[in-house]
Amino acid sequence: MLTVTVYDVAKKAGVSINTVSRVLNSPEKVNKATRARILAAIDELGFVPRPRRSPEPARAVDASACWLPFSPTLHLFSACKA
Repeated sequence: MLTVTVYDVAKKAGVSINTVSRVLNSPEKVNKATRARILAAIDELGFVPRPRRSPEPARAVDASACWLPFSPTLHLFSACKA
């Protein structure tokens, strides 16, 4: 069985995917007739929205520090990404 996507719902309802998203996230911002058409398409197709992903954690800095006993200063070595 194929998974029903927001694209399928938009095509069935005759609207853009942005409008489908708006109905799912902020239904008060969409015209009642359009909202009803989209909700009918969702029911007919059996669309189930995926849960939202949590934001990705902050990435670590690509740098390290090394104190050399023969040097009075701290030296930083950065890792470079190609």
